Amino acid sequence: MSAKNEKAHAARLRRRNDTPTGTVKTIGSGKTSVCSATGYDTAKFKGACLWNGLNQKSTPPSGRYAGWVNGAHTGNCWKNLWINAKGAQGKKFAKVIDGCKFADYLDVDTGCATLWVTEATFYELGGVEGQNEVAIKNWGFSDTAQ
Repeated sequence: MSAKNEKAHAARLRRRNDTPTGTVKTIGSGKTSVCSATGYDTAKFKGACLWNGLNQKSTPPSGRYAGWVNGAHTGNCWKNLWINAKGAQGKKFAKVIDGCKFADYLDVDTGCATLWVTEATFYELGGVEGQNEVAIKNWGFSDTAQ
């Protein structure tokens, strides 16, 4: 990747993220997580799971690591995210609490744009009991444009 392309790629990752499906899914509680040895209760804690980079389609460039957060790279743990819900729910906030695989062989743009949330965040975004997806507009780190 040329220096010019790498700068453009880095800029895309800092912008707000539009999920590939226009939705977020719920995550279950974990006894442990990338960000916490004691885990979290999905029904009580407002949180989000970002891509851990597992099974990334391509090898990351030298000096980079796959995904947003994983066991070897926890710098994004506990960072605040904003999530723009569709409809009357508006903007909500959640902390990064875990890293998720999402699917096998994701490309960087799909993996980095995907977001899953705890049940507490899911319902705050307007999620409906019995479903595991809720529509959102986009999301990003609290230090990015909303």
